[in-house]
Amino acid sequence: GGTFTQLFAGAAFYMANLPAGASEVVLFQFRDGSNVAQCSLTVSTTGVLEVRSGDHNDAIVADSNTLSPTPPITAQAYKFVEIYVDIGNGASPADGEVEVRVDGVTVISATSIDTRGGASGANCEQISLGATGENLSLDIADFYVCDTTTAINNDFLVDTQWLDHL
Repeated sequence: GGTFTQLFAGAAFYMANLPAGASEVVLFQFRDGSNVAQCSLTVSTTGVLEVRSGDHNDAIVADSNTLSPTPPITAQAYKFVEIYVDIGNGASPADGEVEVRVDGVTVISATSIDTRGGASGANCEQISLGATGENLSLDIADFYVCDTTTAINNDFLVDTQWLDHL
């Protein structure tokens, strides 16, 4: 538990198909203590990643088209997606920051954006994974969350799998 203004999260995602129609798939959603969406990372119907201020249907404040000429998410392939979100200090709605990496490559980097959406506070207290706007199968593996309050595990961890040998 706790409240945070800066968080890292990552997970491997697999979709048999990209979303269709006007529905996006939410990979990560950061929420305040009242369950109000502050910032969402969605996948569009073409595989483009979009950072939205608030919920999955709110304004797009950054997307992967700027740094990635091809959509980073494809159907029928696991992609390890990581996101760093700075909710900001609350002085202004547009004092947030976000970075998104896919398989270790930065595909979104944006500063001075609204990462609080309709939330009143600048603290993230919840993270939601894999909400879909349609009937779509989404597999999730290797999920992690880190904050910036300690000297270890306070950055992107990259895709890591632990195997025990018996």
